[in-house]
Amino acid sequence: MPAYNYQKVSELVHLVKQKDGQAFADLYSMTYQRVYYFSMSILRDEHLAEDAVQETYIRALKSKDSLHDDKLFIAWLNKITYSICLRILSKRKNDQSFDEIENQIEDTGQSQDPLLKAVESESHRNLMRHILDLPDSYKAVILMKYYENMKLNEIAVALDIPPGTVKSRIHTAKKMLRDAISKKGDDQNA
Repeated sequence: MPAYNYQKVSELVHLVKQKDGQAFADLYSMTYQRVYYFSMSILRDEHLAEDAVQETYIRALKSKDSLHDDKLFIAWLNKITYSICLRILSKRKNDQSFDEIENQIEDTGQSQDPLLKAVESESHRNLMRHILDLPDSYKAVILMKYYENMKLNEIAVALDIPPGTVKSRIHTAKKMLRDAISKKGDDQNA
């Protein structure tokens, strides 16, 4: 996905605050795809992601005047998206088993060799299983950093935490993932 033109986003946000409907449509067009993919990376369900995106833009439009720095719109929008996704997850956490979540994870293997593709697919599923098992605060920073390609400062704004805390959580989450993966390998070798 191409990087945002933050200057253009800032200009559109300014126009949206002045009740320019076309500016909102343009802003929506520029940001929709990333908001949707971010929602999908958390929710792993097309319908829930679509609901989250819709709710995100409704909430953003209603509370647009609470954004004091138009340049921070993307991080602010990610914060809204993340909050909505967590609420949706907490509602359905008891309703969905891990196997259902695992079955929704996409196969991202690019290899044409069926054996390599199967190995890559299994590896991806195992990694995603471990990521989904992380506590929410660690899962969020990993998804934002590595699946949404967000910068540390953007994650900090989105989660309303200091950048140092973001770095610490990423470091801790990576350690937790390494430990979980190596433990699984040890369990299989035993």
